Amino acid sequence: MTTVVARVDALLRAVEAVATPPVREVAARRRAALHEPLRLAVVGRVKAGKSTLVNALIGRRIAPTRAGECTRVVTWFEFGSPDGAATVHCHDGRQVPLSLIDGRLPEDLPVPAEEVKRLVVRLQSASLRGLTLIDTPGLASLTRENEQATRTAILGDSLASQHASGDADAVLFLFRQEQREDEAEFLRQFRAASGEMNGSAVNAIGVLSQADLLADEAAEDPMEAAREKARHLAATRVGEVGDVVPVSGLLAETVRTGRLRERDVVDLAALADVPAVRLRTGVGLDALIDRERLTGLQAKLGPFGIGAGRREAAAGSAHFGDWLETVSGIAGLQRLLRDHVQARAGGLKALRAIDAIERAARHSGADQAALDLVEQTLMAPELHVIREIQAIGMLRSTRVATDLLPQLELLTRGAVPAAQVGLPETASPQEVAAEARRLSSEAQTRATLAFAPGEAEAARVLAQSYRMIASRCEGPPPPPPP
Repeated sequence: MTTVVARVDALLRAVEAVATPPVREVAARRRAALHEPLRLAVVGRVKAGKSTLVNALIGRRIAPTRAGECTRVVTWFEFGSPDGAATVHCHDGRQVPLSLIDGRLPEDLPVPAEEVKRLVVRLQSASLRGLTLIDTPGLASLTRENEQATRTAILGDSLASQHASGDADAVLFLFRQEQREDEAEFLRQFRAASGEMNGSAVNAIGVLSQADLLADEAAEDPMEAAREKARHLAATRVGEVGDVVPVSGLLAETVRTGRLRERDVVDLAALADVPAVRLRTGVGLDALIDRERLTGLQAKLGPFGIGAGRREAAAGSAHFGDWLETVSGIAGLQRLLRDHVQARAGGLKALRAIDAIERAARHSGADQAALDLVEQTLMAPELHVIREIQAIGMLRSTRVATDLLPQLELLTRGAVPAAQVGLPETASPQEVAAEARRLSSEAQTRATLAFAPGEAEAARVLAQSYRMIASRCEGPPPPPPP
């Protein structure tokens, strides 16, 4: 247990001992979540490719991608055994087992979808160690119940009281080619529901999904158009998402789940010299490849994957698999999740728990003792990471152009003090302490000279962070002489 999690766990236990029943219930729920893997919800409009991307991230084709009852409910994919065990959790407390069909979730449920709180699937997947993926019904669904299930899972039961927080610690938000107003509104609501985390600037990542539909197969870099669109989205939503990356969920699912076969690569290579016009119309392709196998290629790769990948396939299946991995963008997304979300998991969950207690206590109006406990705990040195995360959110949400932001992000991601101050891991404790003292002095000067209040506060947080690193590296002072 990390020090920050241990400290917040102690706080929640203390709150449970003195709080009123509603606040006690919130504390118990947040304490349980504190010791569980980070919960990442995948959210987006209908047909944005959420389930396809979930399959790619898990490395298994298990989430249904065709419309059915299972796509109408919130589904949790978590690490556990036995592999493939699925359970339907109902609103009335019932738990109904569900059998997979050929390793995939069925389209139909054993109970009506409106009775389902969530569907939980346990998998022995390495990508789910330390991360629970939550697949949600689409926003702008045809039925109000589908969309409400997503909003409840992410935003909580009530945006009015906001003390009943949702299930997700972080959000992976899928944009399509053009951003819609309801998407922007959902991100604003998520930011409000995230409270002191300053919302999505810290705990949300954007994905330009179905990026292959923007790609030009004739371009030298076939995904450049998608990257440019993602950069534009990131700039327009800078206060609400940490970054936006382009991803082709279809290509990622195909390469990550073993869907691609050697026969597919051979068939694709046979199309290497076919003119692009012929390839699009399909005229005369029967002489090169069986129509049924061509249909299978189209389902696995889409127009871009076939058009841009056929010459790559000529170099063999290993090369083609590497090309799919690169061009799909899935590896870049996973790096972003690791560095910006998972690396801060303890701090994000701790901050979420504290914020939930504060909201619940203020809402009850009879839990000043709980608020006093929170205030005392926030002064603990172990929880300074929370101030760092808040400073990141503040800088992003106010759009202050400053080089303090990458320094704060490095601090919240760095596993060792040397990395946190930008030195090689081989640096001695004395070298790390000296560099930390220097950086602390610089940050303190920035705090004095800063024009924007947000930048001044972030600089003060940064100065304190570096002082704490220096103190840890220098060790305790020697005992006084006898």
